[in-house]
Amino acid sequence: MDQHTLANADLAPHIPILVKCMSDPTSVPLCIKSLSSTTFVAEVTAPALAVLVPLLTRALNDRSMDVQRRAVVVIDNLVKLVRDPVVAGTYLGPLVVGVDKIAKGAAFPEVRGVYRRLPKIDLGLRSVLSHKAR
Repeated sequence: MDQHTLANADLAPHIPILVKCMSDPTSVPLCIKSLSSTTFVAEVTAPALAVLVPLLTRALNDRSMDVQRRAVVVIDNLVKLVRDPVVAGTYLGPLVVGVDKIAKGAAFPEVRGVYRRLPKIDLGLRSVLSHKAR
């Protein structure tokens, strides 16, 4: 996998850890931490989502609340940069489900506080997905 395959300059520095995550699921927390500290500015396209959605889905299902929180930060940043409704409709569905699950399942008050903005993210995902249906 190279920078041209993903077609997203923001992800280029993360390619080695993304590749490692594919073969070693224990590296997901480190990858999510790295991605959560990235400022995404480039449009997010289908190749980037094809790589990121499985990783983010795995992170949303992680037992660590810190990994889940960081995954939500990454999703929030990425969703804003998906401009093609067909691409959004194809790839973002699993993230809507994962974000919804976290929002409903946060057990501790401090964790629920972190996820207060999840409905906004969820609505953003749903609006992008509903735009595809039009």
